Parts: sequence; structure tokens; C-alpha cells
Amino acid sequence: MKTNVVPFATLFAVVAIAGFIYSANADKKYELERAIRLQTLSNIALNNGNYELACRAQQEVTESVNRAGVIDVIEQVDIIESEICSNAWVSSIALN
Repeated sequence: MKTNVVPFATLFAVVAIAGFIYSANADKKYELERAIRLQTLSNIALNNGNYELACRAQQEVTESVNRAGVIDVIEQVDIIESEICSNAWVSSIALN
């Protein structure tokens, strides 16, 4: 009887780990897809001169990239967000 417990426990652990990895990859995929959509929105807003919308969209891009954990892109996304949001701030002052 004990011989069946060890393989079952091992199988259970492997299935649990596989489920966790699948879930983590699904979350990462969702966040990356979200970042791409929001980046497109940000680009369209910039082309139309709507810096406030571009800033908000780019902030969401930054959050999605951080949640996805794409380390080599995070710094560049932060820089882009800073530039866009600075332009949004300057344009809001110019309008007043």
C-alpha cells in the first residue's frame, strides 16, 4: 500500500507544478497582449495629439510589462512613459 502513496504524491506534485507553470504563462501572455493593445492606443493618441490619453495608456503598458516580468523591456517602457507623461503635463499647462 505504501508503494502506491509515493508515486501518487509525486504525480500530484508534478500536476500541481505543471498547473502553476501553465497559469503563470497564461497570466504573462495576457499581460503582454494587454501591453501591445495599450501601446497601440498610446501611439494612436500621440498621433492625434492627445497626450493625456497617451500618458494613461503608457502607464498601463508599464504596469502590464512589470506584471509580465519582462526584465529587459521594463527600463525602456519606464523611459517612454516618462517622456510621454512629461509632454502631457507640458501640454496641459500650455492649454491653461
